[in-house]
Amino acid sequence: MRELMEYSFLSWFEFCIVAGVCLLTLIIVDRFHLFKRHSWKTSIGYHMFFCLVLSAIVIAFLAINPVLHLILLLIIFGFIYKNIFAYIRSIFNLYFSKIHFGDQIRIGDTIGVLTNVNLGGMHITSNSEKTFYPFNNWEGESIVLLSEAGKVALTLSIKDEASRTDHNGIYALEKSLFNFPYLANEKISITSDNEELIIKAMVSRSNMKESLKSNIQKAGFSINEKNNK
Repeated sequence: MRELMEYSFLSWFEFCIVAGVCLLTLIIVDRFHLFKRHSWKTSIGYHMFFCLVLSAIVIAFLAINPVLHLILLLIIFGFIYKNIFAYIRSIFNLYFSKIHFGDQIRIGDTIGVLTNVNLGGMHITSNSEKTFYPFNNWEGESIVLLSEAGKVALTLSIKDEASRTDHNGIYALEKSLFNFPYLANEKISITSDNEELIIKAMVSRSNMKESLKSNIQKAGFSINEKNNK
């Protein structure tokens, strides 16, 4: 039993070399942006690489003293397994989303711009204040894309004060929107709901929301502020 407890594949010196090479590799990868991380579709590669490098360090640590260090790792795992599972679940959930870094999101009561994601959670910036949102808190809360980087999504409920037909009203509205220079290239949706028209559009600058509303009002439409987002 004593021989088993003292059995070793690596010395501490060799472990330090392995760990040092792994950490240096992570620093080089991060410093020279070898993995593109502007969206989760591309940043998933970095997080998978991080998990592989971390696994290599753990295996090297086990190789020093397999029995004793396995017991030690199991004890540590018992304290942090929730964080590990939350991290893995979250990065794969985000992988299948259309969220990019720089987008404005809402998750629970937290609203802001997604600026970074690490092992523990997401960094969300709002009004120059950075909020850390742990993955452990992300249970049952859906992540909502409010606007893409630099863009703001709008849903406007309007009424034609000129009493035009639906066809003429929509034509006048489309003409007004066409002449507005700060609409993003995304498709604009105009639907009819009882006596109101619902517009779903995206402006390229957040400070242009009021200008768009003013442009619509000049075309003879009133805006129902209670129903607008």
